[in-house]
Formats: sequence, structure tokens, C-alpha cells
Amino acid sequence: MAEIHQRLKVLKSEANPLKAVATEITKETRVLCFDEFHVSDIADAMILGRLLENLLSEGVVLVATSNYAPSELYPQGQNRSSFLPTIALIESNLTVLNVDGGEDYRLRTLRPAEIFFVPNNEENEQKLAALFKEMSGISELNPGISIIHGREIPHKAQSERAIWFDFRALCFGPRSQADYLYLAEHYEMVFLSGLERLTPQEKAEARRLTWLIDVLYDFRVKLCATSAVGVNDIYVEGDFAEEFTRTASRMIEMQSEVYLEQPHLTLSK
Repeated sequence: MAEIHQRLKVLKSEANPLKAVATEITKETRVLCFDEFHVSDIADAMILGRLLENLLSEGVVLVATSNYAPSELYPQGQNRSSFLPTIALIESNLTVLNVDGGEDYRLRTLRPAEIFFVPNNEENEQKLAALFKEMSGISELNPGISIIHGREIPHKAQSERAIWFDFRALCFGPRSQADYLYLAEHYEMVFLSGLERLTPQEKAEARRLTWLIDVLYDFRVKLCATSAVGVNDIYVEGDFAEEFTRTASRMIEMQSEVYLEQPHLTLSK
């Protein structure tokens, strides 16, 4: 969806920018596949229906996998009633097949690597520092400021291949999917200190963490972290808790050797 928003900016002078985007996509492909289709952002929710409607009218074939039935998309989302026509559009134009076997195959990972350290303490912080030096090839940590889309974000260390942030610096405050996309494009490894259990009221922070994990996962970025609790206990109560189970599942998979052996991807690959 980040690419869709970027295209909309380029075509904002068009009478119908979404239709223009759909026409561009139609020229590029006839079958469009979405892996793990979900909606958690209001900006995406508000344009998705019209985008899908235009793509379908252009004759594009849509194929998607999702952890949610169409009726369960965008759960507890802001202004969800406005998203209901999109759900109706999906249900009336796509054939919905339930292939749930009751098992999350991400949990069938092979030998997890030691890259996720619990709890948050000095010993595990030192382990993370040693791992950063080993994997990035630097001998001294170099804290500084990263400027991403005009916003300053303090980092604990940085190299050509890796960058290290505090969890609160990266997921608390004004952060967007575009910020995380920049990180995934420019770094093979992201280190994160101080993950913590989020309260039910911290759903915005939980959502930002989900955005971060989704982008890192899609680009096969390696995530190394310290945390006060295991991934399944980071956000267990609140409006976003049910959807966050998918994020926890991805974080578990990202610790597996199978995931770690995959090469870093970029938009050009």
C-alpha cells in the first residue's frame, strides 16, 4: 500500500487518481496477488475499496491469502462502518476459500537462532552489542541521529548493513510505515533494545510495531532484539490484541534459521 500512496501523490492532478493508478497497474500485470492480505491503517482502509473496484473493472484478476475472513478485516478499525462496502465488494467479486487447517505453520520453525534475548537487562544488552559488532563488522558502537523523511530518530549504533534503535525511539511517537520501509530498504539487519509488554491503551504503539515487523519481514530484514517478555506476551489485551497474534507469529518465524538464511530483498529485486 505504500507504493499505492506514492503513485497517488504522483497522479494527484488526475481527475480520478485511483482510477489512474488502477490503469497503470493493469498495464503492468493481469494477475495481482496479495500475500497475507490485511488492513490496519485508516488511510489504507479508506482507499482500498475504490482501488479494488477500479482494478476489477479493468479486468485484473485478484488472488489473496489472509488470516482473516473478509468479514473480519479491519477489526476495531477507526470508522470501520465506512469499510463495510469494501468487505461486500470482496465477498461479491472474489471466491472465498477456507483453507485453515488449525495450525500456524510459522511455529514449525527449525532451531531458533540466539538473536532474541529475554529479559531486558545489562547482560542481554551486552549480548546484543556483541552481536551487532560481529554481524556489522565494526569494533566500536557509534550512537547518533538518523533523519528519516525529515524526522530525527536517535540510534544506538549504525553501520552500512545494520542499525540499532531503542524500541521506544522507533515505535513511540510520530512514526509511519514509510519510515520503516526506508529502514528495510537500506539495512539488512535491524537491532532493537527494550521491547516491553504494552498496555491495552498502547494500541497505537502495538500497531506501529506491527507495521515495523511486517515491513522487515517482507524485505527479509534480520531482527535482533532484547525484550522484557516473550513475543507472545508483548500485547495480549486491547482492541488490537487479536490481530497482534499474527505479528507475534512472524516474530517467532524471524528467529528461525530458515528465515535467517534468506537474502535481504529490496524493491529493485
